Amino acid sequence: MALLAAGWLGGLVGGPGSFGGPGRAHAQAEHRPAPEDAALLAELLAGRVDLPPERVVHVAPLPGEDGDGSAARPRRDLIHVVANAEAGTAIHLAPGVYDMSAIRDTYGHGSSRLKTEHAGEPGRPIVIRTEPDAYAAGETAVLDFAYQNRGDWSSTAFVVAHRHWTLERFELRRVHRRGIGVNGFHTTLRELHLHHADTDGRDNDALIVMQASGGRTQNVVAGNHLHHVGTIDRETDALLDRGFVNGGCYYSVTRLSYDSETPEAGHDASRADWEASLLRPDGHAYVVGNHVHDCHYGLGLKNNSRGPYWFLSNVVHDVDYGIFSPFRETVVRNNIVYDAANAGVALGRAQTNGPLQTYLKMTGNGAHSEVANNTIVRAGGGLSFRTGWGTVVRDNLVVDGGPPVVIVRNSFAWWEEGSWPGLRGEYLLGDMGPEHPFWDFVPGYVQEAPEEYTRMRLEGNCYDREPVIGRADFTQATADITGMTFDVDVTLLDDAERAALFVDDPADDYRLADPEAHCGSRIGDASPGVVTDAGAPDASTPDAGPLDAGTAPSPTPTEGCSCRTAPAPSGWLPLLLALGLLSRRSR
Repeated sequence: MALLAAGWLGGLVGGPGSFGGPGRAHAQAEHRPAPEDAALLAELLAGRVDLPPERVVHVAPLPGEDGDGSAARPRRDLIHVVANAEAGTAIHLAPGVYDMSAIRDTYGHGSSRLKTEHAGEPGRPIVIRTEPDAYAAGETAVLDFAYQNRGDWSSTAFVVAHRHWTLERFELRRVHRRGIGVNGFHTTLRELHLHHADTDGRDNDALIVMQASGGRTQNVVAGNHLHHVGTIDRETDALLDRGFVNGGCYYSVTRLSYDSETPEAGHDASRADWEASLLRPDGHAYVVGNHVHDCHYGLGLKNNSRGPYWFLSNVVHDVDYGIFSPFRETVVRNNIVYDAANAGVALGRAQTNGPLQTYLKMTGNGAHSEVANNTIVRAGGGLSFRTGWGTVVRDNLVVDGGPPVVIVRNSFAWWEEGSWPGLRGEYLLGDMGPEHPFWDFVPGYVQEAPEEYTRMRLEGNCYDREPVIGRADFTQATADITGMTFDVDVTLLDDAERAALFVDDPADDYRLADPEAHCGSRIGDASPGVVTDAGAPDASTPDAGPLDAGTAPSPTPTEGCSCRTAPAPSGWLPLLLALGLLSRRSR
């Protein structure tokens, strides 16, 4: 098959490196992102990767003398090297296994963790990577923590606490709770192989934990292979359980938060009063082209915040939730998710009683997002929403699972005790206005922001089952106003129509038959596609980055998810790879 010959599928499903020696370079995710996502990624990384370093510090595994950092006399104390690296430095790791506990004990460190102490600068990042020639030859440096990275910073193995760091092209494995914790801005995590984090998933643990609050982070997580997070048998490295609600392969714990007490006026405060006491939220984080599997959240965010957050061209499987976000202005585009027990893509968390928490969840919680061109196969719920105002859900393909779309009734209670008045069915808020009989019950901050609560739109999606979209009503039967409808514009396929979408040639090459039907993910699309200028950095500001999700232009296929068939296959997309070759790989 052509795709296999090109190495595309082989890279996508590459397994972990040998636990006895250096990993192989092909263990990272190597599938080709969709054209528009690849173009965006190239713009994001321009000027921050593949730059000639001002100095190189060579490091090699123990045993051996801790040298001067030259190629002939490499350093051995990696913990010290990371802590003392300055702007313009590249740390080159010789291939081999770095026993982080042995480094800790040999050089008298209190912990085996790695922690940055200095920041890079624009055009002068600090880089740590496998020595380039060795990596090109297929060898990778392996940082093995043997689950012994205990200590402060929530037992994080590698703490990136400063700006302008690049971690790329090495393996990090067997960590207690957390792998890489990102506190700095302009951080790049590229082509890493991260696996085996032992955690019960109850305390914000993951292989990558993003915790960089305070504005436009410009952090990029691209082309990584992340897997096996949960309760681990440390003797065999077997995954016993995928963990709980606060854990996953990738997890963000940043939030929209207050720097002072809630305004005295409480729930009747104006929107300006509430906003004035808000700390700047994080945003502009990009998660692109990663291969993720065997964890609770594949790619998940914890708290409500403003974003935008971009999940683009990722492949996620064997998880409880594929992609999960309560962030406002989230873009979920061109991903392939399969074998997700609970949901393929989920936006929004359930409300918490109390005016403060409810306010935060009403003004964030997945609003004004875009969920487009995703392929979801065998998910408990394909597209799941506890929120949705202002969100566009378009051109997704959802098959062979539970309900393709689920809108969960979510009660927004405006008083501390969680009693009347409250609304369930968040999309009903799009119908609220002064003419509504219960308008006087609506808090002032909601009345002042009616544009927040426009209806969700579903356009041009293809399903093989009816979506589950309940009627919206008030929480009390005496105030029942059922019968309001939800915007639904979907194409429902029967089995024959769905089968006609695909061509199963002798090589099991699944392809969408119609090149004009841009339904589902465009991962692997070799055609130029529709490349948008979304993501073009604005050089006028130091924290310039791609446009907000609410305003960025998007590819506009002429036919959308038209679900039509063409006379001949086009080679357009290796769609339903979950049902084809990937599903036959050992896990």
